[in-house]
Amino acid sequence: MSSKDRSPAVAHFKRIPNIAQKQSDIRQPPSYCPPLPYLPTYSGFACCHCDTGLTVARSMTTHLSKVHDIHCQYKLHYRSATLQTWYNHGHNLQCLWIVNTSSQLVNTSSQLVNTSSQLVNTSSPLINIPSQLVNTSSQLVNIPSQLVNTSSQLVNTPSQLVNQQSVPTTLPVPLKSAIPLDTTDDMLDDMLEENEELLVEELDGDHYTATKGYTWHDSNVWLKRVQWQEVFNGRPTEIIIATYKLPSRTPDTYRIGHYNNNDLVSPRANEKRIAVILEAFRQLIDRCLNTVDKTSSQIRCWWQSIVRHSPYRAPFSRLQNKASIQKYIAYWCRMLTYILRLFNLTEDIRDRVYGIRYQEKDLQHLQQIWDSTTPPISDSRHATYDPDTDYNNNCAKALSHTKQTEELLLLFWATVLTEHFDDGTSTRNLLIHFSNVLGLQAHASCFRNSKDYTPYLAPLIYFGKLILLEYALPVQLYTFIDLPVRDTYQSQVQRMHSIQSPYLIRGNFHPIPELIERLKFGRVIANNMGAKPTMQWSDNKEILHYLDSKVSMHDFKSWVKTCIDGTKQQLQELMFGYIPNIDLSKVAESMSMDKRSFYFALHPENVKKDMVGWYKQLIPKCKEPGPYQMHRDGEWLPGAIDNYISKRDTFLQHLMLCMHLTGGLPARSPEISTIKYRNSDTLRNIMFYKGLLASTIRYHKAQTSHNHEFYVARFYPDCVTQLLFLYLVYIRPFTSSLVRRIAGNDGLQQVEHLLFCDAKTPHIPWKSRVLTNILKSTSIQYFSDIQFGIANYRQVVVGIADTLLKDKVKMFDLKNTYQDIVHTTMTWQTGHSLAIRQGNYAAQMEYPVNLQPRLLEQYFAISTAWHRWLGIAKTIKKMDIVQRVETPRISSLKMTPVSPIRTVGTTNPNTQIYTRLPTLSTSSSPIIEAKKRKARKLSIEPEERETKRAKICNRKFAYVLISR
Repeated sequence: MSSKDRSPAVAHFKRIPNIAQKQSDIRQPPSYCPPLPYLPTYSGFACCHCDTGLTVARSMTTHLSKVHDIHCQYKLHYRSATLQTWYNHGHNLQCLWIVNTSSQLVNTSSQLVNTSSQLVNTSSPLINIPSQLVNTSSQLVNIPSQLVNTSSQLVNTPSQLVNQQSVPTTLPVPLKSAIPLDTTDDMLDDMLEENEELLVEELDGDHYTATKGYTWHDSNVWLKRVQWQEVFNGRPTEIIIATYKLPSRTPDTYRIGHYNNNDLVSPRANEKRIAVILEAFRQLIDRCLNTVDKTSSQIRCWWQSIVRHSPYRAPFSRLQNKASIQKYIAYWCRMLTYILRLFNLTEDIRDRVYGIRYQEKDLQHLQQIWDSTTPPISDSRHATYDPDTDYNNNCAKALSHTKQTEELLLLFWATVLTEHFDDGTSTRNLLIHFSNVLGLQAHASCFRNSKDYTPYLAPLIYFGKLILLEYALPVQLYTFIDLPVRDTYQSQVQRMHSIQSPYLIRGNFHPIPELIERLKFGRVIANNMGAKPTMQWSDNKEILHYLDSKVSMHDFKSWVKTCIDGTKQQLQELMFGYIPNIDLSKVAESMSMDKRSFYFALHPENVKKDMVGWYKQLIPKCKEPGPYQMHRDGEWLPGAIDNYISKRDTFLQHLMLCMHLTGGLPARSPEISTIKYRNSDTLRNIMFYKGLLASTIRYHKAQTSHNHEFYVARFYPDCVTQLLFLYLVYIRPFTSSLVRRIAGNDGLQQVEHLLFCDAKTPHIPWKSRVLTNILKSTSIQYFSDIQFGIANYRQVVVGIADTLLKDKVKMFDLKNTYQDIVHTTMTWQTGHSLAIRQGNYAAQMEYPVNLQPRLLEQYFAISTAWHRWLGIAKTIKKMDIVQRVETPRISSLKMTPVSPIRTVGTTNPNTQIYTRLPTLSTSSSPIIEAKKRKARKLSIEPEERETKRAKICNRKFAYVLISR
């Protein structure tokens, strides 16, 4: 029916009161009601936790995962059901409700039923159908499969609802528009839909994308390698994840979860004992790190290697960041907590819930560790849990670990790390089992992808090697486990190889080699995945969408400029309103000067200007009456010094922020906190270059692993350079003198090296949280839905630079020998490659060896491009630009005065003109130079031709002027 023919009927129904006019007005019948007549019924599934009905099993599993947080054993949480809906959209049915079909069960012995003689056994009275809707002829109809029992037995139903004797009836035939859908067709549609979904999953399975994780139904190479779907099939992953949570600082009864109508609980006494064992493990790690420090570099290079007969280029050593060590310790403490909690559960629970069976040697070691603390209250670890008894009795005594606990932990971990997989199966090993547990996550995508999982493997491998090194070559004696010190071995190298060769080499059937294989394979997959998409630009490139936040480029620039203006106001207050006018381009600097405690103010040229003593100009300023006065009548005002020092610390925080915002692509937190303005044991970081201050940092995130680092230079705009210069020359020494006066050490000169530190503790660098806090507090004023920290600010700035700045900076590759043809030719003529040429020849003395002008210029271009985009670059006066452009034009013209002549037809004898006006110089004219270059290309002798053309041009030029 066309819309034109349908419009009268639609208008008629709209005039009827109390009728639904839109889909949302239609009320859905309650669940488990009798089926509505003349509406088709569908076979589907009903959720056991709510009234949701769906026709596809895969959709039901998705519902259980997202709504009820159930990720395994899905079939236990839904059942078969009959559904109805108001709408018919093919196989994409919506708004379904569950119906109770117990009132329409039919027993028949054949598929075809004669309506005149069929016996129907139902559990309720027959449905009365109006005679005008029934065709009483002897027509054969198909009974829907959900209403038919094809067996020969009658259905047993409650006696009050069922008439056990067959009742003859005639089955009504509904109208054509109400004929139920063929069940066979529905099943076929569902099968086709599932096959299409499986086909899409197979096609996308190996195309790794940045996802939150994988589900039970995903299939790809990564899941096939780790086999988590087989390991955790049918097991409660929520309980497994909850088991390795660390005990609280005040251990209390910990409820792990609920399984098979039983609560899995770790009593308070066990939690306290686990906390004591974890403290013993931390002490063991300190001993292991001390052993690493006292081991020769060559042995540690062999220990770091994962291949036979070849040491690694960098030695096995401490992690460079203390926070990383604490993070790694936390992972191992979680594993130890997980193992000890399972140790206190029964073997049946460990097998059915966690899928792990402890070996006898593991149980013996764990029992010794458990008994090395305070003896247990009860005789059995598996005693029935009594909350009152546990609270009143088991928490009275304070537990403490002993050296025996540390040594037993070393022996236990050495046993786990040296276990051989005799049948090639690694899942029985406790370390491998916990590494599988770390692959679980508590949401719908219950398995971690390779990009998120590999960071968990690094702590397991590192501390595994650390513990085995302690076991192989201990510095201290282990008396309880009878482990001798390293000096007792005839050959420490041989002892090292006896442990390293079988247990650390890639490809062996031991825990660490297995983790190394997973790490290598996971990183390959992670590199194929690429970075997680987090950014999207608007069409006009003015709005950057980062995750769920918006960053306006106008607000971003305003934020930076406001931070600089606020810092300038703080500087003026610290300088007591005195701002000297200094030409920074005349400040002398020697970047390669490595003399201890040297910085630019101590350069001989600057010493002649007494730059070191410029801060003394602030002494009379602080005595002047006004808002900045600190000293009066020969005495310091009460609290004035402390107030000034506090303002100095606040100013330095904002100065750190300005340097971080304006230096170009931002640095990492370890680079920022360790900046030095003068030389110490290493070269300083703050230097002058082309009138701007720059921070040069020798850093690489993975420098300890691959023994490689390089210089990074960040140049600050003129406004920030002024702030930093005035602080280093005026405020810093003035504040130091105030601190010495407070401490009573007026004559003591302490050499300070760090830039970002408190005035009273100049040898302790600030933590990265100082910059994080100032970033958050200032950015929230301009961006309502995002607070910048160090990490997400780096992400945003890199995104801005990639999109808006990459075309403004020339492509540069320090190792590209064909980029500069002249430089490459000169290098070849000396008979060297470019690498040899740069590393051994013509290095300029005023620059560091690895920070020569060619590299500095590229960093300078990047930083200045960032300054221009922010709108904070130093502006050039318009007059300077005119002079630079016009001067070459005037110098290329020569005025040649000749004898004056009178103008034809004039009566004024004083009227004169030059017969020859400016003559083009053939030696410097840009037009002639261009023609010469063209003539050279054509191999034509240019001199005679150009002289002739110049004469012709001069004649024409003079003739035109005279005619005018």
